[in-house]
Amino acid sequence: MTRYRLSWLLVTLASGVVLATACGGDDDDATSGTAGSAGRGGSTVTGSGGTGGSGGSSGTGGTAGKAGGTSKDGGSTRIPCGETTCPATQQCDTGPMGPRCVACLNDTQCATNMQNPPRLHCDPAAGACRSCLNDTHCTAPQRCIISTTMGNNTCQVRCASDADCATQTNNRACNVTTMMCVQCQNNTHCAGNAGGPVCVGTTCEQCGADTDCVAPGLPICDATNNTCVQCRDNTQCAEPTPTCVLTGANTCRECGANADCTGRPGGGACVMNMCRQCSPGANGIPCPAGNRCVMNVCEPIPEAGPPEAGREGGSDASEGGAETGTDAVSDAPADVAADG
Repeated sequence: MTRYRLSWLLVTLASGVVLATACGGDDDDATSGTAGSAGRGGSTVTGSGGTGGSGGSSGTGGTAGKAGGTSKDGGSTRIPCGETTCPATQQCDTGPMGPRCVACLNDTQCATNMQNPPRLHCDPAAGACRSCLNDTHCTAPQRCIISTTMGNNTCQVRCASDADCATQTNNRACNVTTMMCVQCQNNTHCAGNAGGPVCVGTTCEQCGADTDCVAPGLPICDATNNTCVQCRDNTQCAEPTPTCVLTGANTCRECGANADCTGRPGGGACVMNMCRQCSPGANGIPCPAGNRCVMNVCEPIPEAGPPEAGREGGSDASEGGAETGTDAVSDAPADVAADG
């Protein structure tokens, strides 16, 4: 009987161990419960007439742990445009391009954007105010020119014919290739133009070829500035002005440098585009020895002459020369009388 009671006591103790193991405490940071331990097998007691102990029951699975703690913002959604809200002058774009802070979401936010030119239309892709987004925002013949570098689209004159350029001040011809209003496309566009009567490229000029120069004495077209001049090189000049001087207006002159005066009758120095005998300065033409350059003409240096008469022996004259003083005055009437 005593052994039978001991057997049941051992079974009870084993069950208690299983229950103690399965019932762990709660943990807020746990992500899952711990599985219960399996129950121990019951002890058997031998003896006369004793029955074998029954197997212990298996432990039950542990309860699931609690979910982890909440985030710092209490589980709320992130502020769309960053950790702080947008400035008062900007809008929060939560669309496909966002979240981001932008200048505008629609034209309403651009209504007071009066830059030069005004930017009254919202470009939703860029989130910025522009002067135009398409041609309907411009007044014909202006068209909306999209810029990728200047930060703004602008309305600019574009043309399909001269009629589209009629209101322009000077550019009244239409270049249909570039769709730009220009000064000219042919000479008829240059009639009365201050730049000249000939269309060169897209501008009105005085000439584009020598045949355009009909004024007397100006037969050559200087391609540098499209003006009619006397010469382009020495071949267009002749004596007595055989040199084409290219400084200023191209003109035929006697010389442009000292070298042009070599062997010329006027002399070897080029002064004011004329050949003269001499010129001063480091790069000038000197006179022969014994001469000096006066007004670009060589003159002999004067020789030293005798001293002026009366300059020497002045003291002797005062002593034994002409009489002075009261004696000289008193003698004068007698001399006059003697002459008489």
